[in-house]
Amino acid sequence: MRALSIACSLVLVAACGSSTGGGESGAAGSTGGTETSGHGTSTGSGTSGESTSSASGSSGTDTGTPPGTYPPIHIVFNAHGHNYAFPPGTDPASPEFAMLKAQRYQAHRAEVIWLRDTTESFGAKMSFQLNGEYARDARIAGDAEHVAELPGRGHSVGTHFHRYVFTGMDEYWRPYTQQEATAELQSQTWADHIGEVEAALGAEILRVDGATASQEQLDIADTLLVDYGVGLAAGGEALTYTDWAIPPWNPFRRAFGTRTSEDPAAPVVALGGYSQIGLPMPMGLHAMLTTVPQLERHFLMLLAEWREHERRGDPPKIWHFAFMTHPDQNAAYHDEVVEFLEFLSAYTEAETPRGTPVARFATDEEVLEAFLDWEAEHPGASSFDFDYEAHLAGQTQPFPYALEGVVSGLKDCEVVGAPITTWEDQGVVVFPMARREVLRGPPNEYGQREILSVGDLVADVYLAWSDAGAPVTIDLSDRIGATAYVKDGRTGEVTMVAATAVEIPETPVVLSDTSDGL
Repeated sequence: MRALSIACSLVLVAACGSSTGGGESGAAGSTGGTETSGHGTSTGSGTSGESTSSASGSSGTDTGTPPGTYPPIHIVFNAHGHNYAFPPGTDPASPEFAMLKAQRYQAHRAEVIWLRDTTESFGAKMSFQLNGEYARDARIAGDAEHVAELPGRGHSVGTHFHRYVFTGMDEYWRPYTQQEATAELQSQTWADHIGEVEAALGAEILRVDGATASQEQLDIADTLLVDYGVGLAAGGEALTYTDWAIPPWNPFRRAFGTRTSEDPAAPVVALGGYSQIGLPMPMGLHAMLTTVPQLERHFLMLLAEWREHERRGDPPKIWHFAFMTHPDQNAAYHDEVVEFLEFLSAYTEAETPRGTPVARFATDEEVLEAFLDWEAEHPGASSFDFDYEAHLAGQTQPFPYALEGVVSGLKDCEVVGAPITTWEDQGVVVFPMARREVLRGPPNEYGQREILSVGDLVADVYLAWSDAGAPVTIDLSDRIGATAYVKDGRTGEVTMVAATAVEIPETPVVLSDTSDGL
């Protein structure tokens, strides 16, 4: 392993350098202890500690976490399975339906195997949230072994589904509309998908991601999570609808009836994350660009936040970076998956100057285990908390992390090359990026602002920090011109300085040659 500054300048040249500026490539316990078994977790009562925002934003003295012991960033790669979605009017009793169903099963299977093998080649792991239709088809075909063997190979298996229910006739899963989504039908949907995945796996599952849209459906889903004793579910996507446009970077116990509020007594742990890798425009209720250069920028924002806590010796938390693909879409994104795994894998080999491993590949269930251990060791501590309902009602909410200036300064930016090594010997880390022009519409009922168009790269932007143990002054004039605009990583305050003498502090800053770039 090597220090982070060297890792960024040497280890990551191939991974970071694979993105170019002109390309479109664009979530055991409380005080009473915890056990994991069956479908999920049981928790003691516990009480909430101070909010994440106040804890994260507190000013900077070392609070005692020994060097080298701060938890690494857990990198999670999810695969959300979908039903086959046959064309309208397809007759389930027809030979054409049976043939098309078999073809789609084989196409899904090929991607499950490709993802399994590709991640294993990088020392990474998949977190499969498979669909009930696929799992049933595997079992009926005598092909369930490839599902059942996944945990033994280091991967995890849960379930994900939309509004499809098994009819019991001709192996047909019927879609239904949001307006038809009664509590009874939603309950049957859960039973069908969970039952089939568990039958193919030969074991109970810990994670259920049932897609919901309305608050009523979310409330029903919360009841079902309790009924099934599920320990883990997707959550926190509403934070991506804010102007910060990030998901929660910490697992947390989501208060039922809310999108992102924390309840230490809640029975389910929520994991946030990024949607389908490789999309230059988001789909559905997702709100972020997820090309590889954009995802690289998101990871570096998390890295900057994580590093700030690690270098200060702050009390530990569990951090994760989760991204996603879908077996029915993944064939179009093989190159993007490989490129991003190459980028991420370099960080799993890196250490900070304090000797802390930066990142590790993990399954969602391993993140849950780490979180439960953390809860047991830090009873009453807050992991993540944001009142999205108050935000939606127009009440200003504090940024839930420490480096708001970094997140706002890098919004819509993407990585455009390898880390700059000019000042490596001085301990200065500089990541070159560029801001992409993105036009958003007004917020809808969920607070999401639809991305209307994605334009060109419009400004050069840099993320920088000092690993020297003190600020370092560098000359950026050959890249920025006469004047540098410097955005404070914490406060977001922008100052103008001579580009020949730019002070790079230990806390990250965002730099540009124009205030419009920040």
